[in-house]
Amino acid sequence: MTLVELNDLDAAERAEADRLRRDTRTAAIMDAPEAAAEERRLIAFALLLRLDLSPDAARLFLRQAPALRTVDEVASWVGAIPVQTNMETMQ
Repeated sequence: MTLVELNDLDAAERAEADRLRRDTRTAAIMDAPEAAAEERRLIAFALLLRLDLSPDAARLFLRQAPALRTVDEVASWVGAIPVQTNMETMQ
């Protein structure tokens, strides 16, 4: 196997690992009991888009979210959550 083929293999393995991580994170947030109610799905999705939030943090915020009815309300509420640093995200 050539060096180029090895690099391509590494890239493919990294891409597959990234996909698996994304799928796992998506399932952890969107399939959480806190996201089961239809009116909570939009909030869960908005929190999923916040890549600085760990799945645990996203579920915690989802539990704490008030009743939000519109996209604008959800965007405002999720946007007001302070950005989490790497250390905060890991905890």
